[in-house]
Amino acid sequence: MASSGSSDGKHFITDPKTLVKNSLCGLAIANPHLSFDEQQKVTFTKDLADLRKKQVTLFCGGGSGHEPAHAGFVGYGMLTAAVSGHVFASPTSSQVLSCLRRV
Repeated sequence: MASSGSSDGKHFITDPKTLVKNSLCGLAIANPHLSFDEQQKVTFTKDLADLRKKQVTLFCGGGSGHEPAHAGFVGYGMLTAAVSGHVFASPTSSQVLSCLRRV
């Protein structure tokens, strides 16, 4: 099993404080149509200008429970952006406002 930041060796995380950011950054790297605002934890489509012409922009957000699931639904014909809070905590109002202004 891979080494982790926890002492029990049951997790693949290096630091619980950066878990959400690391997961979202990895998602954006693995999916070239996505961008990630690390400071506000907003995942969004790179082609926002084109999407605005073709579909209604829509974003969603929530806590990051077991994983930041909302970001997985960002893409053409689905969400335009997703804002993620900390583990088991909703995003802050400033994070939501940042996402709203972006889309």
